[in-house]
Amino acid sequence: MLHEFMEKAIQEKLKRNNTEDHSDALDFIINSAKEHGKEFTMQELKESAIELIFAAFFTTASASTSLILLLLKHPSVTEKIRQELMSHELYQQCECCPARPCPDTLTAQSKDNEKPLLHPTAKDARKDQSQPLGPREEGSPQLCTPPKPTLPQSSLCTGPQLPALSGQSCHCPSGINLEKLSRLSYLDCVIKEVLRVLPPVSGGYRTALQTFELDGYQIPKGWSVMYSIRDTHETATVYQSPHSGFDPDRFSAAGTEATGRFHYIPFGGGARSCIGKELAQAILKLLAIELVSTARWELATPSYPTMQTVPIVHPVDDGLQLYFHPLQASCGSDA
Repeated sequence: MLHEFMEKAIQEKLKRNNTEDHSDALDFIINSAKEHGKEFTMQELKESAIELIFAAFFTTASASTSLILLLLKHPSVTEKIRQELMSHELYQQCECCPARPCPDTLTAQSKDNEKPLLHPTAKDARKDQSQPLGPREEGSPQLCTPPKPTLPQSSLCTGPQLPALSGQSCHCPSGINLEKLSRLSYLDCVIKEVLRVLPPVSGGYRTALQTFELDGYQIPKGWSVMYSIRDTHETATVYQSPHSGFDPDRFSAAGTEATGRFHYIPFGGGARSCIGKELAQAILKLLAIELVSTARWELATPSYPTMQTVPIVHPVDDGLQLYFHPLQASCGSDA
C-alpha cells in the first residue's frame, strides 16, 4: 500500500515541468538529477522517499519521545542539565509576556467549584464530564487536556514568564549556536545515554563482502547480515555499570566504557553510518535545553507506557501522555 501510494506520487512529480517550484525534498532529488543528466528509476526514487520518511521523521520523533521519557524518570539528570546551562549562562527565561499561574498553584482547588485543577490520571480526567477533552480524529489515541485554572491575582508569578499560549511572539535572544552546544559536555553525555538505552532503530543490515565464519556458522559472500544495535548497547563486557540503568556519566571524559569503534552505534557504524547523525544530536540537544529551561512535565496516566522496540522505538497503548507546566523564575510570596 505504501509503495503504491509512493509510485503514484512520484509519477505525478515526474510529469511536472522541472521549472515549477520545489514543494518537497523528493522534488529536489528529481530535478537535481535531471539537471545533471541522470534519470533515477522508480525503485531508486521509492527507496529515497522511504529513507527520507523514516530518517527525517520517525527516528527523530522516536528519539525525542525517549529523551522526554527518560528525563521524566530521572529528575536528577534534568537538574544537572539545568546546572550546566546556568554555568554556561544559557539558562534564560522569557520576559516577553504578562504573568501567568505558577506551576505550584496548578494543583490548588478551583475557587468556583472546589474541584482539582489537575486530575491525578488521564482516567480521572475522562470521568470528569465538566472538563471535556479536546477533539480527536477517529482512531487516534485520546489525550487528556488539563483544565484551565482560575486563580486569584495573588497566585500569579511575578518573575520572568514564558510566552503566552495565545501565540504571543517571543523576542528574547536564544544565545544558542553550534559552538556553545559543543561546550555542554554533560548534555552530550545525556543524549548519548538516551540513544544507548533506547536507540530509535534496533538494528541494521550489511552485505558480506567475503565468506566468513561466525560462532561455527558459515556466512556466504553476498549474504545480507543483520546486526543488533540494542544487543550491542547491552553488552556487559562493554558497559561495566548496570547496562539496564540510565547513567550519562558512563560517557564522561573519565569514563572507560564504549571505547571501541563499534561499541556505541545508535547511528550505525563505518562508512555507511547515518548521514544525519550530527543534525539529529543537535536537534535533541536543543529540545532538551528548551524543555529544561521552560517547563516541567509529569505523567497524565497511572503508569509509564510500554516501549515497543521494533521497527522504531515508540510507546504503545495510548502513547506517552503528559502534562506540561510552564516553569517560572519566581512567584508571589502569598501564592
